[in-house]
Amino acid sequence: MVIKFRKATDDDINALHQLDQLSDSEHHWKLDFFSKNKILLAVIDREIAGFLAYQLSDVVEILRISTHPVFHRQGVASALIEQLKQHTLPIWLEVRASNGQAYGLYKKLNFKETSIRKKYYSNGEDAKIMLFK
Repeated sequence: MVIKFRKATDDDINALHQLDQLSDSEHHWKLDFFSKNKILLAVIDREIAGFLAYQLSDVVEILRISTHPVFHRQGVASALIEQLKQHTLPIWLEVRASNGQAYGLYKKLNFKETSIRKKYYSNGEDAKIMLFK
């Protein structure tokens, strides 16, 4: 399986929105989210296998990572993060305290937990703040 990376274009916005709707997140982004942020795509056989949305300033902040269910647990999310690390800036993200699978992935990719935001999410769940530098 060969993963190719590219930046999302306006032509990708509807496909990204549909992919986001497939995620098990309780919060789905509106269409304008995809046009306002930087989006890195993972493409396999000309199909969008996943995306990573982020903001770039003096640090990188990961806003969302999503993979198509067909490509779950095939290294797509890891590959997207590794690609993002090429910015050589610190990378911040937040992850739900209950999302052990994502937390484990970030730990494996050398992210460190720096703090917890108590009752951060609308359901009262905590967010773990993680940093890679």
